[in-house]
Amino acid sequence: MSLDDREEEGVAAIAHAVASSQTLHKLTISMSIGLKGERAIISALIKNQSLQILDLRFNSFGDESAVAIACALETNHTLRVLTFCNPNIGAKGEVAIASSLLKNQSLQELSLTGKFTDEGAVAIARALNANQTLHKLSLEGVHIETNGAAAIASALEKNQTLQALELNFVGCHDASTVHIAHALKTNQTLRDLILRCSNFEFDEAAAIASALKNNQFLHVLELWYTSLDDEGAVAIAQTLQTNATLRTLKIRSDNVGAWGAIVITSASLRNQSLEIFDLELHDDEMEPWSLDEQLKVLHAKELIAKSLNANAMIDISSYLPDYIIPHAIAYMSTHHQHVSKIFSLLREKPELFASYC
Repeated sequence: MSLDDREEEGVAAIAHAVASSQTLHKLTISMSIGLKGERAIISALIKNQSLQILDLRFNSFGDESAVAIACALETNHTLRVLTFCNPNIGAKGEVAIASSLLKNQSLQELSLTGKFTDEGAVAIARALNANQTLHKLSLEGVHIETNGAAAIASALEKNQTLQALELNFVGCHDASTVHIAHALKTNQTLRDLILRCSNFEFDEAAAIASALKNNQFLHVLELWYTSLDDEGAVAIAQTLQTNATLRTLKIRSDNVGAWGAIVITSASLRNQSLEIFDLELHDDEMEPWSLDEQLKVLHAKELIAKSLNANAMIDISSYLPDYIIPHAIAYMSTHHQHVSKIFSLLREKPELFASYC
């Protein structure tokens, strides 16, 4: 959509204000402003010395604008957070943004969404090898190939400053997550890892589980929209028996059934460091159960909610078969804001859960 004269004047006025402002800390542009508007904003960014957060998403910024922003980043010393999201960004834009990180010494958080080529991923990895200021990196695209993931994983083995990594890809090669998992065995600074990949199955879960046995630094692990099944859930559950540093574990999968839910929930309840456990399953996971069992689960969820609000766990053993109770608790953890009370109760009165786990 092209801008009319009045809209172009508005963008030009905003750009002029940004260029001269000494107090503006955050700027969000979530609309298409045309090439002329993009150039005006980027020019303003070069002059501005106060802006700390720049959010550019849902717009038409492409490779040419990405290169211009990269040039601005090389000399800008105040920007701390940059969100640059547009599927039109290709290898040229990705490489330019990544290369700017070799010179920029102020940026702490970068969220980049694009086509995400191997060339772009390798450039990001090269930057991670040298950059010492970036604390959070979020990469999103349709697909990431093995070479790109391997390069990023290799960089994680050397990088000593990155604390949070989010990889959000609809599809990724089977070996991509395995490479990242292997890097966790030696990385000592990463605290948060968020993976969204539809190809995440047993081999990937086993690799993550193996890494968690050696890694003593990761605090948050989120696995979203994966193909994780019961066997994968069990592999991660086994790791929870020994891992003493993980604080948050969130899993979203359409393939984990009642058995996997029970095992990983039981393991999470036994774990002494886990504070937040969020297991989100597909609505169909209760289909194999009888109507009577499903009604009991629904009733149990109500009881659990009431008991959490009252800071006391109601005995639900008379309402549910033992094999369903951990699943009911796991299901509640997704929907109830006081899930941390489950873990407090477990530590204070483990006997309440003894027959469930």
